[in-house]
Formats: sequence, C-alpha cells, structure tokens
Amino acid sequence: MRKGRNFLEKKGVNPDTLTGAELAKLRIHPEHTPLKKNRDSLNKYFLPCLPGTTMDNHPAWSVANPTVGCYGAFVLDGNHKGGPEIHPYEWLWWMDTKERTPNKLVWYAGLMREGSNRFLRWSKKPRVGFIKIPFVFDVADTTIKKIKVEHLVTGDFNTKGLDKLKAYIPENADNFKGKPGNTYSAIFEGLLPSNKWISYEIEYDFEDLNSDAVKWWVTTETDRDGNFVWGYLNIAVSTDDVYAIRVTMED
Repeated sequence: MRKGRNFLEKKGVNPDTLTGAELAKLRIHPEHTPLKKNRDSLNKYFLPCLPGTTMDNHPAWSVANPTVGCYGAFVLDGNHKGGPEIHPYEWLWWMDTKERTPNKLVWYAGLMREGSNRFLRWSKKPRVGFIKIPFVFDVADTTIKKIKVEHLVTGDFNTKGLDKLKAYIPENADNFKGKPGNTYSAIFEGLLPSNKWISYEIEYDFEDLNSDAVKWWVTTETDRDGNFVWGYLNIAVSTDDVYAIRVTMED
C-alpha cells in the first residue's frame, strides 16, 4: 500500500469455482512476531523462531506439515499481495502427533503478544484469554487418570487483566502455586440411566507457578452408560508477553 500499489484488487476467490487441485493450494498464513526477549525461550521449548531451527528439527514438532489451531485477527495483508492471514495470532495450539505411547496424548498451547506493533489493538498488554484442552478417559480401566501441566515459557504476568474474564472463570478456579502432584477425585452423584454408579480419580501433576494471573479448572461429562468420562482442562491467563505450556493426558 505504501508503494502506491493496491494489492487487495482481484484477490477475492470463490472456492466453488476451483478444482480439487486448486483448492489444495489455498492457504491461510498465520503470522506472529514474538517479542525479542522471549525468542530464545520460545525457540527452545515451543516453536521455531530463530535461524537454524525448523519444524523438522524442533523437539516439540519434528514434522514437516503440522496441523495447528490458532486464534487472532483475520486480515488481508497488503504487504503480502493481499493474501488471507491470521495476523497476529495470539493463541497457538496443536496435538503432538509423533507421540506413540498407548493411552497418552500431549498438547502444546501458548498465548503470545505481538511484537511488531503493526496492529495496535492486538499488541497492547496484557494479552488475556483462556483455552480448553480436551481429555477422554475410560472409566472401566481402574488405572488412575493423569493430567500433567508443564509451564514451558513464562513471561511477565498481569493479575489485573483476569478481571476481563470474570464471566468465564468459576469461583472454584485454582492457581498453580505450590501444587505439584495434586490429586483430584470426583464422584458423579446419583444413578446413571444405565442404573450404574461410577467414580474416577484424576491425578494432577502440576509444576509450581508463583502467580495468580494463571487460573485452572476442570469441567467433565460422562456417557449414559458411564464407560467414559470426558471434559476439559481450562486455563485462563493474563500476560504482558507470553505463556506457553505442555499438557499430557494419560490413563
């Protein structure tokens, strides 16, 4: 745009007019500029963002064409020929597809503040949000179910920012302060339609995080026969720069 060319012209494409091969070439480009002070840690533990580190050789990825989820501003970028982008993305999350241990899933997720300041409303601090990480456990298996949370990259937290999420954070939400190896037990009260009582235990292995700006809580449901319990580990955070985690679900 600054060079006097309108890159947004003739960029609208109706997908219904495209062949399968043409559709396969379509993409949305997620873009984010990490703050300089966080790049070393992010590059080591979360995502490649420094020269020499790629998707192929990064320990959290090790795949050439990963599938990810991201949340951010959906735009057409005039500096990139008007292409569709999520720029900047704030939340980035993915499931570790290379994990092959039976009954075990590993998730990565991170909330990051944009460092280029090209989109001012998306670059102000603190960045505030919450994420729901799913799990499903077989209740018939008497093995204790486990959820492990590792804080991979932590920046400067801002407790006051959580006020924006008051409507979403329940009163029983907890923090991670001084709670390694927490054990949580829950019993579904009353009989299920199958005339069956069920109970299960989840063991939480949390790393200590000395901040009230990160809250967690669990929501669960069960099927009518009580064979499976599923739900979400919910995590809310208010950070001035970054918060990235690895969550392992195992039974």
